Amino acid sequence: MKHSKFSRIFLKIKNHISTILIIIFLLLASLVDYIILYGQKTSALIMLIISACIFFAAQSNFKMGKKAVFAVLAVNLPILILSIKTRIYIFNILMLSYTLWYIITPYVIKFKRFYSVFLPALLILSYLIPFSNMMFTLFPITMYPFYLLGYKFKNVKVTKVRYGYFILILNIFASSLVMFLFLLKTKPYFATGDLRLVNLNSPYETSAYHPFWGILLLWITTSICLFIKYFFREKINIDEEVNPTSNKFEEIFKKLSRQAFNFLSFILFACVLIFITEYTIRGDLKDTVTTVFKPSIVFNLIFILTIYLCLTALMGRVLSSITLFLITAVLVVANYVKFKYFDEPFYPWDTYILKEGIIISKEYVNLPLILIGILIFIIAFIILLIFNKRVRSFFKPKFIKKLCPLAASLLIINGFIINTPGQVSKFWIVKSWYIGKVEMLANGLFVQNYMYLKNYDKYVLSEPSGYSMEKIKEINDRLSKEFPKSTKSDIKPDIVLIMCESFWDPTVLKGVHFSEDIMKNFNKYKKGEIVSPAIGGGTSNVEFEALTGLSTYFLGPGVLAYNVYFRRDTPGIVSVLNDNGYNTIAIHPYKAEMYNRDKVYKFLGFDEFISLDSFNADTDLKGPYVSDDRLIDKVLEILSKKDDEPKFIWVLTMQNHDPYVDKYDKLEVSVTSDKLNDEEKIILSTYAEGVRDGANSLDKLISKLENSSTPTLVYFFGDHLPRMGSLEKMYEIYDRLNPEEDPYKREFRYYVTPYASWSNFKETTSFHLPVSPAHIALEILKDSGVEYPSYFNILDGLKKDHAFLHQILSKDIDRENQYIKDYEMIEYDLILGNQYLKDFE
Repeated sequence: MKHSKFSRIFLKIKNHISTILIIIFLLLASLVDYIILYGQKTSALIMLIISACIFFAAQSNFKMGKKAVFAVLAVNLPILILSIKTRIYIFNILMLSYTLWYIITPYVIKFKRFYSVFLPALLILSYLIPFSNMMFTLFPITMYPFYLLGYKFKNVKVTKVRYGYFILILNIFASSLVMFLFLLKTKPYFATGDLRLVNLNSPYETSAYHPFWGILLLWITTSICLFIKYFFREKINIDEEVNPTSNKFEEIFKKLSRQAFNFLSFILFACVLIFITEYTIRGDLKDTVTTVFKPSIVFNLIFILTIYLCLTALMGRVLSSITLFLITAVLVVANYVKFKYFDEPFYPWDTYILKEGIIISKEYVNLPLILIGILIFIIAFIILLIFNKRVRSFFKPKFIKKLCPLAASLLIINGFIINTPGQVSKFWIVKSWYIGKVEMLANGLFVQNYMYLKNYDKYVLSEPSGYSMEKIKEINDRLSKEFPKSTKSDIKPDIVLIMCESFWDPTVLKGVHFSEDIMKNFNKYKKGEIVSPAIGGGTSNVEFEALTGLSTYFLGPGVLAYNVYFRRDTPGIVSVLNDNGYNTIAIHPYKAEMYNRDKVYKFLGFDEFISLDSFNADTDLKGPYVSDDRLIDKVLEILSKKDDEPKFIWVLTMQNHDPYVDKYDKLEVSVTSDKLNDEEKIILSTYAEGVRDGANSLDKLISKLENSSTPTLVYFFGDHLPRMGSLEKMYEIYDRLNPEEDPYKREFRYYVTPYASWSNFKETTSFHLPVSPAHIALEILKDSGVEYPSYFNILDGLKKDHAFLHQILSKDIDRENQYIKDYEMIEYDLILGNQYLKDFE
């Protein structure tokens, strides 16, 4: 009797050996998870073991009654609730998930029509839940496909399949390789808790990785588990209760292989497009391999997959792939050309330099031959479509109804994300100060191009109504008659135009005492005030106005003219002075590529650009930047060179750029005030020292030139108010010390900077009202006595009623005013139009 009892126990163990082994493996994996909190490789291995156990557990004949279900819930739910604030344990959540899967799977499996889209739907959920910050673990959702696939193979006789081993080994090798690369490159962004799918409050950006982690885990697990079943098929078929009426293994295997291939190739196609585009704009293979795993570029992949899925649902896989490929090809070629010749990306508005692009391309390729080749290909393709039924069928649009809900869901989710700055920034996608290369490299090619298209009307100057050569000539002739120019002078003075970084008068702040008069060496030359188009940054827009006489008022908000528009020679005071025999030189002791100055200054007509490379890092710095004093020494050195050509020197200082904390070894200017805290005093003291040095450098220059026999004009102004640590801090300090009830007056003072001018041979004009930097351009042309185009006189027409045009301050401007309309048309003609004005004078 005793022997009989043990025999029955042994027989039961033998019959459920696979289930027992699965439980042992799960317990071991859970034990490792409990002991080892950290380690990416360990987490990946734990998940691989657990996913394999889930796959095989679904095939066991283990049955759970109502009492068993209740027992599992009764034990695990309290544990989950108690541990939810500290740490969720895999075994705990696994038991709850398994119970849920066990209950719902028989019902899910009946809906065969939607079975193929069930996995993508779960992947979308695994993407949406962490992004929306729901307090819910992804384990039950992401791991359910493992159970579902295992369930499909339940009681199925494993038979030999042609190329079975080859297919499975190939999948194991490929999935292992991709998973290794994924784990290696996502380590900085995808934590161990996220790999285990148990985190409740993952960082937002990890939502981009969860679907791909689920796909990779499913791919490698299914490949390994099917290989095990296939390798031990004879043993499995004997031990397990096989249902001879169930679907044949070969049918399921082939269908699954086909679906897996379609799904993985779908994702792979998008991945290849992303890699090609990112490599195009980076030009470095190693950098590209690293960068494509960053959250912003992974979101680019999700973005392009969304478009791909929508196109596939509407027109089928073939046409959607061709469409996406052609769009990518155009972007790749356009960006390759732009980066090679301009070191910047292709913009949607670059079509206005299409003519220049065609001219350049003729130097390198046989354009007519290429166009003929494309035409022949199109004609041959059309003939094939007409006369070949198979080709016609292959390219026939196919509406895939079952994909529409998935496509619509992804479109709504990602459409909301990409169109909401606060949401898309969670993937590290942000708008920078610098439209161009910096933004493109940070945000990715596809997303950034979408941003450009979305804001197209903000970036591009729209063509004014009535724009034509005749209209431009009429404006030019009218300005010539209305504002006759003085007789051209025989004197050609040297001209120095200095834009001093963040130069402003902080002595206007009430309740603040400075240890010395920081503005004394500026105030003796002061001739007015400038209304800057920028605040705290965006310096290039200020110099754009000063060097061209044009206005940022007509540009879109946030648009930097240097980065968006300058792709060809553009007239301004530099080109005018060149035509009058001047040697034109730009000096900026910082990186030449900042704001594209290394290219823009060529388009403006400068003969020479002296940047940071021409200064000595050991002797010329004060703090982190070249001092204003040494910069003026460079200007004096150039002026001292005797030659036949007069000089125009454009100087852009750098010393007083922020930050204003820990900038100098020892502060020479101190601030006292009972209205400022210690940190604010240090910031203001550091800034004030930079203002003093800027004023002293102006005085040094003028003192050296006073006795010079060479006629010289000097102009000096601040580009914008500073950031006192941040713009908000600057506003807060200004408003606290100088309260102002009137909203317009309060806003106005944030943009006003001092202006000075001087000459050793004539009296320079004072500005009695604050003016735009553009007016400095006209004053230089008048004071120097050079011959200049009549269109500059539009500024005289504007000065009485519109001394400054400003995107923030000029809110009630009459756009029908004749001078405003003429100014806008002049600006469009010179920047984006046909530059008719260049032909008139």
